[in-house]
Amino acid sequence: MTKSVRESLVELSNNKYHIYPTDNVHVYHIYIYPTLKSMYRDGVFIIEMTITDRFPLQAPRMRMITNIFHPNVCIEPKHKGMLYLPILYENWRIPMDIRKLLDYIYSLFNKPDCDPLAINNREAYDLYLYYPETFKILARKFTLKYAQ
Repeated sequence: MTKSVRESLVELSNNKYHIYPTDNVHVYHIYIYPTLKSMYRDGVFIIEMTITDRFPLQAPRMRMITNIFHPNVCIEPKHKGMLYLPILYENWRIPMDIRKLLDYIYSLFNKPDCDPLAINNREAYDLYLYYPETFKILARKFTLKYAQ
């Protein structure tokens, strides 16, 4: 990946998220700052984005580094933090760009994707759907404990 591509990715940073390159030219850390209306407000969440040489033909791999209680973030030890979202796999299209992807992921901090293919934490999903107040309490506890 050329330096200009890295620079253009960093330039996507805005008030919702900041993108930082790492020592690995294919890996970026994205710091997400949820809105004040979000149950994840006051937290800073770090996502690791890996872009291969096959991008844009292949979607980037997204992994949440910050512990979070969220229906769309995998909790299985082998895949902990992975975001397996339809937009990254079944619905990936070449015109998709990183900004659209990050804006979509940012929106998940306000409303999880309830597509059955996007559910990676069944407990969080069930609470979100059937016991929303309990879900909000747990989401806030995780935010205050891990996302500061």
